[in-house]
Amino acid sequence: MNEKNANKWLSEYRLNIDKISKINTNEWYNIMTNLHKKGVGKNLLLNANLMRGSKIYNNKLLNIFHQTPIKLNKILNHLNPNFYIQKVTKKLLAPIEKQIITIKQKVISKITDKTKKILSKFETKAIKKGQLLPFAYGSDVF
Repeated sequence: MNEKNANKWLSEYRLNIDKISKINTNEWYNIMTNLHKKGVGKNLLLNANLMRGSKIYNNKLLNIFHQTPIKLNKILNHLNPNFYIQKVTKKLLAPIEKQIITIKQKVISKITDKTKKILSKFETKAIKKGQLLPFAYGSDVF
């Protein structure tokens, strides 16, 4: 049996050879029973079942081939001493990294405070000289 013939009579169930490998066994059993009741020959049903089985087997085999390099890569990572060295250094450097981040935040906040003070000194000098007039008493808007 070829795929064209199988796809022809499977189209009645909105299926094709590629889709039959993805449905569960109970649904496939019901479809096979209905086809047998409609008079589809036993050889045709057997061939369709064999095609489904080979598709499922091929899909599983492809999945194994796809997963093998991923699993092999994980195994090789665990055999690599650099993997453990990087892991340990990350753990050792984590507190230092946190301290660096807090120091950066403090430095940035001090710089912004100093720039605000410098700007406010220029603003007060400009107000005293009459170059800037405050919008309202105590307001920073000019």
